[in-house]
Amino acid sequence: MSFDGIVTKAIVDDIKEKLKNGKISKVNQPDKNELDLIIYNNKQNYKLLISASSS
Repeated sequence: MSFDGIVTKAIVDDIKEKLKNGKISKVNQPDKNELDLIIYNNKQNYKLLISASSS
């Protein structure tokens, strides 16, 4: 899936709405190119996977 500007904007809007002013409660690094964040906001936990992998 290619990430063009439209897809990126939609993802940013979704993440911003759910995670703004949240607190990171846990950080994991399952792989050398990945970070897994658990963010607590609005009485819910959200999982955010950040990957720098080329695939």
